[in-house]
Amino acid sequence: MAVGRAALAAASAILFLWAGSASAQTESPCRSEAVVPAGQDGLRADCHALWDFYLRLDDRGTLDDVGPGQWGPDTALSSWRGVTVGTASGRVTDLNLPHSGLSGRISGELGRLTNLISLDLAYNNLSGLIPSGLSKLSNLSWLGLDSNNLSGNIPGELGWLTNLTMLHLNDNDLSGPVPSELGRLAKLVELNIYVGNRLEGRLPPGLSRFDPYQSDPLGLIAYAEVHREFTLSDEVWDVWLCDTPSGRLDLGLNNTVVSLNREVTPYFRWLSNSRYQPR
Repeated sequence: MAVGRAALAAASAILFLWAGSASAQTESPCRSEAVVPAGQDGLRADCHALWDFYLRLDDRGTLDDVGPGQWGPDTALSSWRGVTVGTASGRVTDLNLPHSGLSGRISGELGRLTNLISLDLAYNNLSGLIPSGLSKLSNLSWLGLDSNNLSGNIPGELGWLTNLTMLHLNDNDLSGPVPSELGRLAKLVELNIYVGNRLEGRLPPGLSRFDPYQSDPLGLIAYAEVHREFTLSDEVWDVWLCDTPSGRLDLGLNNTVVSLNREVTPYFRWLSNSRYQPR
C-alpha cells in the first residue's frame, strides 16, 4: 500500500511539473520589461498581438530556434526574428517571416498591429482562411501570403487597405470571385493572385490595369496564368532560316511553315477552346 501511495505521489509530481512547463510556454512574455520597456503601452499591445499569432501556429518553425532572435521572454521584442520596431513610432512596422517553416492558421489579431507597413508570410505552410481582421492594417503597403495552403475566398475587406502597393496571394488554394472591393486599391502597383488559385471571373474595374485578359477583349483565352506569356500582342512572327555549310540541313521556308502549323496551331486552339485558329 505504501508503494502504491509513493507511485501516486510521484505521478502527481510529474503531472504538476508537466503542467507548469506547458503554462510557461503559453504565458505571454509581453508583461516583462525585458521584452517591452516600461511606458511603451502601444508596443506592449503589439507584443500581445504577435504572441497570439505565435500561439495559434501548429509549427512555429524558426521562431523557436534558440538564439538572439528567439520569440519569448528572454529576448527584447525589437530583436524577435522577423520583427522590426520603428525608431520614430516605437511600434512594430514590419513582420517579415518568409521561408520560416510556419504552419497553422493566421491569427486575425495581427490586425491590431496598426503601424504595420509590411506583412510577408510567404513560402510557409499556413492554412485556413485569410483573416478579415487584416483589413485593420490601414498603413500596410506590402501583403505577401503567396506559396502557402490558404483556402476560401479572398476577403473583400482587403479593399480597405488603401495604402497597399503590393498584394501577393499566388500559389494557394483560394477560390470564388475576385471581390469588387479590391477595386478601391488605387495605389496598387503589383497584383499576383491567379497562379497553383481557382478564382472566377474578371478583375473589378478599379483593377483593370492588372487584367490578364486586357489584350484579349473578346475573352478568347481560357487560361489566365499563361495568357501574358503567349498573347500580349498581335505581331507577326519573323522566321529566320539557317543552314549548314554543307547545305544538307532540310529546313526551308515551306518546311518551317508546316512545322509551325503542326506544333503551334494545336496549342493555341487548345488554349482558346478552339476559338483561335492561328496560321
